[in-house]
Amino acid sequence: MIRFSTFSVLLLLLISCSKEEMSFDIGSKYLNAKTNIRFFDTLTIHSYTIKMDSLQTSSLEKPGIVVGSYNDPEFGRISANGYFRFSLPSDKILPKGAIYDSVKIFLVYNDYYSGDTLQNLTINVHRLNEKIRVDRGAGIYLYNKSSLGIYPEIVGSHTFKPRPLKNDTVWIGLNDDFGLELFNLLKNKESQVENNVNFQNYLKGFRLSSNADGEAIIGFSYPTDPGSDEAKNPALRLYYHYSQFEYKDAFMDFGVGAYDISQFNQFMIDNKIVDFPERQALKIPASQYDNKSYVMAGVGVVTRFEIPYLKNLNSVHENVKIINAILQIEPVRNTYKSFGLPEKLCLFTSDNRNRFMRAIPNEKGTTQYADLVIDYVDQVETWYTFDV
Repeated sequence: MIRFSTFSVLLLLLISCSKEEMSFDIGSKYLNAKTNIRFFDTLTIHSYTIKMDSLQTSSLEKPGIVVGSYNDPEFGRISANGYFRFSLPSDKILPKGAIYDSVKIFLVYNDYYSGDTLQNLTINVHRLNEKIRVDRGAGIYLYNKSSLGIYPEIVGSHTFKPRPLKNDTVWIGLNDDFGLELFNLLKNKESQVENNVNFQNYLKGFRLSSNADGEAIIGFSYPTDPGSDEAKNPALRLYYHYSQFEYKDAFMDFGVGAYDISQFNQFMIDNKIVDFPERQALKIPASQYDNKSYVMAGVGVVTRFEIPYLKNLNSVHENVKIINAILQIEPVRNTYKSFGLPEKLCLFTSDNRNRFMRAIPNEKGTTQYADLVIDYVDQVETWYTFDV
């Protein structure tokens, strides 16, 4: 939540320079004495809350599986479901005499979390009854509001205390009915495991969800390059044993493959506390929310800033050069003790229908992320700063 923001501008007023031959660089030792530098402490800013129609959650630059739920004191219950699928391993031949043991999904933390990770989190696994793909006419991505059909049976479940900042792995055991079915398909070299097309028609994917009483949302790694070693994370691991002069334990990993869209996340708000705009083109002024506006990425809530008198700076004088302009945003006090502040915020230009245009760049011309300063003691000097 954003309580207020300030917009500071430093202007150089070239009052005596009306001809081009009289212009000079800032900092010149021949700077005309009639030149003035003026500092505007703040300019009026209007702040609004916007609810995006949808946000892309597939084919991201840095993808991740997100799952969990928690009660947010301002939003209501936030929940996230992760959808993904696996591919056949390059070597799918079982040794002679192999005997099935078990099957598990393993996931590796990617450092993302929100909520209370000291409480138990339960992750449930369902098989998909629809393929992960984009419907015709729906663009080329899947979004935070996208969903797919699942079989009602829970094929695996795991309850644990999340440790998202540790380089650790979460293991979810799947039921043996599914494990034996997959094992026998491989053992008998059935058509379902002949190639990836057949395999993904048989095993369309999984959905990870959590119980309704969860208190955290957790993120897990997902590879950007299916051909790398990272592609084994996450994986479906099939355990078996066999004997060749001696007893041997073994396993087979089904990793992530590069076949169109293979992963996306769904986000929902239940029992809404804040009445967000129903359409993206609408904007609700902060005055209706106790002078607060909101930002939450997964559910598509963003803040819009308007600076109505910005163009009036041109009327200060005919020869004006803006030296610097800083946008400072302050989170509402006592709202980031239980729920940490986002480490990165981006600022985009927008049109009158609240559509994203381009990111405000930094001095190097790349996407600018706000500088964050946190006052943990008094919460007086906590803010994000953009150099615009």
